[in-house]
Amino acid sequence: MEKLAANSELSTVIEIRPREGRFAHTIYQEDIEELLRRSAFLDDARDRYRQMRDYLKAALRGGARVEPGLHDVRLETLNREEYAVKSSLLEKLVVR
Repeated sequence: MEKLAANSELSTVIEIRPREGRFAHTIYQEDIEELLRRSAFLDDARDRYRQMRDYLKAALRGGARVEPGLHDVRLETLNREEYAVKSSLLEKLVVR
């Protein structure tokens, strides 16, 4: 059983039940429904992650400082010279 939690939000427990054998001869409707639930869960988590990341990046660009403590955050410019397509300023949020 895997327990996923972020900050003080309620945790979500995902139980993965192994099927007998190495190859499934039948795909159950409940498996498809579980896949759809997990997809929605991941989509929502990815959206919340991107919103938080973009918020922190904007704050750092605007001059915000990180309070002293366990973690430090900074923006690093990504070097994309090896790629044929040149993009405008690309930044990566680095958390330590």
